[in-house]
Amino acid sequence: LANVSAVAQRELLSVDDLMVSDDGALVVVSERLTRDDEQVTLTRSLRYRVEHGRLLECWLYEHDQAAVDHFWR
Repeated sequence: LANVSAVAQRELLSVDDLMVSDDGALVVVSERLTRDDEQVTLTRSLRYRVEHGRLLECWLYEHDQAAVDHFWR
């Protein structure tokens, strides 16, 4: 993740949906990635798992995997 952050600027545009429970959360966001002179706007779902008040996992689901693959070619 550190390598990706060094290569592309990531900008949170909006939090579009949020669902929370005692053991986790799902956040749907819109983000813009910028790399060199190219930009892509993505919708992403981030699933967090929490146990005993600690973040254990974060899963990232891309809504447009083809756009992500093109951006990181």
